[in-house]
Amino acid sequence: SFSASVSFKWCALQKEMAKCADFISYVNMTAAQNSSLPDVAAECVNAATSEECIGKIKSGSADLVTLDGGDVYTAGKLRILASMIVL
Repeated sequence: SFSASVSFKWCALQKEMAKCADFISYVNMTAAQNSSLPDVAAECVNAATSEECIGKIKSGSADLVTLDGGDVYTAGKLRILASMIVL
């Protein structure tokens, strides 16, 4: 039988915490309803600023973040763009 798991920590500003929690609830609900999907271990990590989130990604205490264009530029200067997908 196929067994897989996915884990991530999404760094979110206070104004994004509800969106993060809703996303994680949806991911968990979807995974629970479909046994062919991997198990998911996800959590929201709070930060006061985008720069703090960038630092958390750089230190490994977060995996994902939502950034605006200026923050993407900052992240690029810190060389963490390989850890990010820009949508």
